Amino acid sequence: MKTQFFILLAALLLLSGGFVACDGPDEKKIEIPEEPVALHDDYYYNDGEKISLIALESLYYMVFPTKSTEAVIEALNKNGIKTPETYAERFTFFPELADCSMAFVETGKPLFIEMIPDLVYLSHNYRSVYGSEMIVTNFLEVGLRDEEQDLAKLEEFASKYNVMIQRDDISDRPGLFILYCTKESKGNALEMANLLYESGKFEYVQPLIEYESMPL
Repeated sequence: MKTQFFILLAALLLLSGGFVACDGPDEKKIEIPEEPVALHDDYYYNDGEKISLIALESLYYMVFPTKSTEAVIEALNKNGIKTPETYAERFTFFPELADCSMAFVETGKPLFIEMIPDLVYLSHNYRSVYGSEMIVTNFLEVGLRDEEQDLAKLEEFASKYNVMIQRDDISDRPGLFILYCTKESKGNALEMANLLYESGKFEYVQPLIEYESMPL
């Protein structure tokens, strides 16, 4: 189900030793509602089309330092959430996050980043108006029309909103940059992508998305 996500990130991230499952103590299974409750409306742009989204309050994507895995699991368990399956990754574009893990969590209830102090990033899963369920990661891509003129604008934005920025040296596309949001950023990756797109200053803006399921 998550195949598309890992293929998408492969061009951006070099994995360290593949995916490592982090096993925690056995937990009583939590009943997850068949239809997660919608939290609020949101949207993103795909090839110029504005697509409405519904944030799902019981499904989450999180990032945390690999060394804090046990602390994160303990905090989840204390809040009545079963141990998630986690994957160890190296975010090689960003030395500050050279040893981080991500997890996909079904909670059955709202989750707030204050509940898990060790988290680097937390965001909802979403459902589009077309019925597809998706995870918006903490990455977004930005393409510049004229790097000499536009890079300063992008760097100013990154500084203003506390977003990390790095040139994409892997892609064949010139003037492509990767932005990375953390809990210190003034918005999640979806909100940052929308702000950049709606500014009209950049050639290309796209949050990195994994499709959990697609409508038939």
